[in-house]
Amino acid sequence: QATTSNTMVPSPRVLGLVLVLTVAGDLSASASGDENKRASQAAAPPAVCRHQQSGQLSAYRHGCPTGFVTARVAGANIFDALWAGSAGMPMPGVSYADTLHGLQTARASGIEVFRYFASLWGPDMAYWVHNEAAFWAESDRLMDDIQRLGLYAIPSLGYNAWHKCDWVMRVALRWCGDGGDVCVCVRA
Repeated sequence: QATTSNTMVPSPRVLGLVLVLTVAGDLSASASGDENKRASQAAAPPAVCRHQQSGQLSAYRHGCPTGFVTARVAGANIFDALWAGSAGMPMPGVSYADTLHGLQTARASGIEVFRYFASLWGPDMAYWVHNEAAFWAESDRLMDDIQRLGLYAIPSLGYNAWHKCDWVMRVALRWCGDGGDVCVCVRA
């Protein structure tokens, strides 16, 4: 029996993996300059762009499209935002209230964008396998607060060797067999 896990559905507040701090500039084009703008966008670097009417931030791989300008934003690395509130990764003396305070302080300081680890560290990653509903409830709580505070998040999904399928199969799921290079997990 093949198994699958939940897939995180990005909220409108998730930017993606792009450069967070960019140089300000107006990339809007006149009607006669639209063709030149499209050609220059194909060669343009990734950018965080702000919609000229709504103010919404979005990330684009090849520069800002029409109706957007390159955004100048301050970003922060709040790496433990999920960790501090997860029952799967106990941190003595630290709670989700600390995460919430950190997010509120960042926002009050003008920070709009932050990056965090969207999975637990090392052997604590087994928590999402054995307590899937609780892990996703903790993730949803964090995303709800991010949205409520008007922040944008760049979640880091895989950051070290603990994310290898071999570890997931042998340690977190305690499955036997040769994982090889294929990340398909089948229960015996």
